[in-house]
Order: sequence, then structure tokens, then C-alpha cells
Amino acid sequence: MAPGHRPAHRPSPPRHRSGQPESAQLLRMLSVLSPTGVPHTMLTGTANPDQPLKALAAVTAVQERLAPLADTSLVTFAEGRTTVVMHRLIQRVIRERATVDETLPAAVDYALDLLHGYNQQIPGGAHTWAARTTVEALLEQTDTLYTLTAPDLSSRLLTLRVWCGRYLTDLADFTRAIPLLKQTLADYERVLGVDHPDTLNSRNNLAGAYQSAGDLDRAIPLYGVPLMNVSPAPNEDHLSRSRPLTGRDSVASS
Repeated sequence: MAPGHRPAHRPSPPRHRSGQPESAQLLRMLSVLSPTGVPHTMLTGTANPDQPLKALAAVTAVQERLAPLADTSLVTFAEGRTTVVMHRLIQRVIRERATVDETLPAAVDYALDLLHGYNQQIPGGAHTWAARTTVEALLEQTDTLYTLTAPDLSSRLLTLRVWCGRYLTDLADFTRAIPLLKQTLADYERVLGVDHPDTLNSRNNLAGAYQSAGDLDRAIPLYGVPLMNVSPAPNEDHLSRSRPLTGRDSVASS
């Protein structure tokens, strides 16, 4: 089937009026995220109690952008209007159109911007337990983007995958943390090479997960990889999320 061709049974989203470019951008972004829905808080950002007017403005802006999409049944709301849902068929049609229009990469970048902002809300260490729902939401969305974009994975997505692995490690969910970090390390080695600082950082996050799980036989050889090219990791205040803390950092602080 040629790209963009629509079979008769597949719903076709209407063309958007030129006065609603932001709604169209939001529509394309939702088409690359999870079909089970996107939390409204992910779209609006964290409500900062010190800036209530700014938080209210963000919620209002998102609602205004969603309104025309809901009016044309392109999105619906679930779980007491706390989740925005787009049907899988509508997602597929929009992605096919975006592929033809060459706007799909921008939609993925827009989604990554959203997820990196959402990641700022999640505390690390023992505080991660209180944010488990937020962690699960981030995991679901990054898994969706991973499946959609593989094998052409961006380093920004891989960074989020490492963060998810660290959160699962903090939650002692090693059955998910270790396979995720192992796959992410393999992806980094393929995309950036074995000696890239981000690859080495990913390797040490995997070592940290093994160590936390009590498997020192697997952790120690991974820690043995030279780290002279690894940049200093950000502090746990999470003001910077460009690179997750390394496994060795967790050893040093323990």
C-alpha cells in the first residue's frame, strides 16, 4: 500500500483550519504516543504551588488546543477526563499523513520534549516510591516511542530509557530494570559506539542495577570499564536531566 493511501474502512481526520496550527501539532504528537492515552498532567506540566497563575494558564492553553480535536472526535477523554485518548486507527492515519508531509520527525521531537519535561517531575532515590504512577506513565510513553522509531533511535529517547531503568532500580523492580538497561546499553553501543560517554554512562547504570539486586558478579565487570570520558553526573536535585546518574555515582554515595 502506498504511503498515505487510506482504505475505505479507515477513519480520516479532517483537515485543520489554518487558525489552529497548535492543535494540529498536538494532534500529530498524540499520534506517536501511547494509544491507551496520555495523562492530562503530562500535557500541562507540573502545577507549581508557588506559581498558581502560571499553572492555570498552562492548563487553559492545553484545553483550548484539545477542544477542536475533541469536537471532531479525534480525541476522547477517559478516567474522569484525566487522560487524553486517540484511537489506534486515527493514530495510524495521522502518522501516515505526517510521513507523507515529512512532519513525523517533528512530531517525535515534540513528544520527546514533552517527556523530558515530564521527567523533571520525578524524584529519585527513596522518593521515587511516591511517584510510582508517574514513573509508569513515563515508561509507557517511552516504550511506545521506542517501538515506533526503532531501529532509528535518538539519543534523547535512549536517555529517557536509562532514566526509566534507574527509577525501576530505585523501586527495586529489578525484573524490569535490568532487561531495560541491558537493551538500552546495546542500543547505545549500536547508535553511538562502545566508547561514547553516554554509552559508558549507560553501562554503569546497568552495573548499578545489578549491584542493587545483589548480583556483584555481573556488576563488577561492568564497573571495570574506563570512565575517563564520562562527564560529571547531575545532582540528585534533578535540575539537569540531560544524563542519568551513573551506577558508579550511586556506589560513591552509598
